Amino acid sequence: MKLRNLIVLVGLVSSGNASAASGIFESFGIVKINASTNYYDLQAATGNPDFQGASFGTLDISSGNTLTLVGGEIKTFKNGTSDVTGAFFDYRVYKTGDTPGSFIEFGLPFDSDIGGGDQKWDKTDENVDLLTGLSSGDYTLEVFARATATGPTETHFSNNGGANYTATFTVVPEPASAMLGLFGAALLLRRRRI
Repeated sequence: MKLRNLIVLVGLVSSGNASAASGIFESFGIVKINASTNYYDLQAATGNPDFQGASFGTLDISSGNTLTLVGGEIKTFKNGTSDVTGAFFDYRVYKTGDTPGSFIEFGLPFDSDIGGGDQKWDKTDENVDLLTGLSSGDYTLEVFARATATGPTETHFSNNGGANYTATFTVVPEPASAMLGLFGAALLLRRRRI
């Protein structure tokens, strides 16, 4: 009889915790490379490319190449007494191999209820120019998403098990070097005319 009571008690406690749950079940980073905008899977398994390990290629600033963090999206679940109260996207860019600086964060506003306590939070117009101020070299874009909630767990992370999600890109040439090259070419052309 005691074993039966213990099983019933464990079942009640387990069902109480399960009904008071919330969390993130999908997340995406939205990146625009030149004219092409893509959703990159963070905590998701869709037909989109994966953010983790992605290479955004070689970007030539002097040729007008661009790399823009357009925004982010997460999908959350909630049930029982839990409620998701906010969503955020964090990013930082640093020279690969260097000590990273602090994360920069922007909010992901509530978008819609998608059924069964699931919600969508997103921002698709953040438009951060990721190349501003960068010199030539290899860079890492590191991101994670989080949601705040009420209930037993107040913050949920989509952060690759704590390692965050990283993608890489290369910048060529350094803007100052590109200007010197153009100046040198202009001098050569002027010299030939004389």
